[in-house]
Amino acid sequence: MTINAETMKKYLQMQVENGTGSDGTTKYVNRSYSLKTSAADDKVYEVATALASLMEKPYRAIRVVNTVELDEQ
Repeated sequence: MTINAETMKKYLQMQVENGTGSDGTTKYVNRSYSLKTSAADDKVYEVATALASLMEKPYRAIRVVNTVELDEQ
């Protein structure tokens, strides 16, 4: 049995600082941006770091989130 995996959607997700909680811990918010499914990881990283340089608050993580559809051939 062969399984086919097709990327349906791709997002850049950046976790950005969003203030401090009442207990003193840093709060974070996720910012998501749609990408072409063919976008290369190195180019996505370049875009993410360029976006980060425009943000007022620092980021904690840069992620790529893929939605993949699996089917049997």
